[in-house]
Amino acid sequence: MDKLMVTMVVPVVAVVHMVVGQIKVVLVTPEVIHLQKETMVVEIQLVLLIPQEEAEELVQ
Repeated sequence: MDKLMVTMVVPVVAVVHMVVGQIKVVLVTPEVIHLQKETMVVEIQLVLLIPQEEAEELVQ
């Protein structure tokens, strides 16, 4: 259960911060970053390829 939450937190935070024009994963705890360091980087790169409109739809 914990691992599932961790994987979901990273892309959501990345999308939210991309929408406001800031690429910061400040809401992710150090523990999460440690557990999902490689995944986090991949997710952020994928999120940045998403158009603004689609990113906003994902957030809603």
